[in-house]
Amino acid sequence: MIDTYPELQALAQLKTEKSKLKNILINQNLQTQHYTEALAELIEIEVQLNSLIKAIPAQDELNDQLIEISKIGVEQGLKFELFKPMPAINQELFTEHPISIKIIGSYAEICLFASGLSTLPRLVTLSEINLESVNIKGKLIMTGIISSYNEKNPIRSISPPEPNTSEQ
Repeated sequence: MIDTYPELQALAQLKTEKSKLKNILINQNLQTQHYTEALAELIEIEVQLNSLIKAIPAQDELNDQLIEISKIGVEQGLKFELFKPMPAINQELFTEHPISIKIIGSYAEICLFASGLSTLPRLVTLSEINLESVNIKGKLIMTGIISSYNEKNPIRSISPPEPNTSEQ
C-alpha cells in the first residue's frame, strides 16, 4: 500500500499558499487601480488649482485692476459716488482687497457693469449688493463690495508621488 498522506498534506498546503498569494495579487491590483484613479484625480485638481492661481492677480497688478474696474463702470455710463478701497483681509492662502462702491445708473448700465467685471482676466467678486431707486427717472443706486484677490504665499506646483515599486 502506498502512503499518499504526506503528498496530500503538501498539496493542501500549496493550495492554501496559492489562495493567499492570489488574494495578495488581487489586493495589489485593487490598490494599483485606486492609486491610478487617485493620481488622475490629483492631476485634475492640480490643473484646476493652477488655473485658479492664474486668475488671482499678483500684488503689482492690483492697481491696474482697480483702474480696469472703474473704467468698466465709466464706459457703461455709471456715475461713481464712492470707490473706496478698504483694509485688506488676510485669509490662509490669499489676501482679499475689498472696495466699497456706490454707483448711480440705469438697471441696464448696472447689469452691463457687473457683466463687464466677469470679463476681467483676474478674479473679482461682487457682494453685499443693494439696489435702491432714486428721484432721477430710470436711475438706481447700487451699493456693494467689489473684492479682488492676490496670492498670499506663492503656491508650489503639486507633484504626484512616485509609485512604490519596492517588494513588500
